[in-house]
Amino acid sequence: MTEEKKYGGYLKKYMTSVSTCYFPFDCKFTKHVKTKLYEANRCLYVIRSLRKEGYSQKDIDHLFKAIALPKITYGLPVYGASASDLNAVQCFLKRCHKICL
Repeated sequence: MTEEKKYGGYLKKYMTSVSTCYFPFDCKFTKHVKTKLYEANRCLYVIRSLRKEGYSQKDIDHLFKAIALPKITYGLPVYGASASDLNAVQCFLKRCHKICL
């Protein structure tokens, strides 16, 4: 089921109750990238908390690949066309690499 709403220059499309995609009228996906990075950052908080509780590095890597990485990489070829958006994603991944090692 798909529901569409217009607000603030964006067409917000609800695909399921879990995922939301932002389709801007000017074809720039900066808001969508920022939203996905925010969601992935929340996943990193959970992973850091579990690491402090004594989870092994193998478990941490598995959790990162299962919950944080898909938040960023899903649809990246579509909305990652601008250099600034790709730079933001790359900086986030570098930070993840530092945290997980």
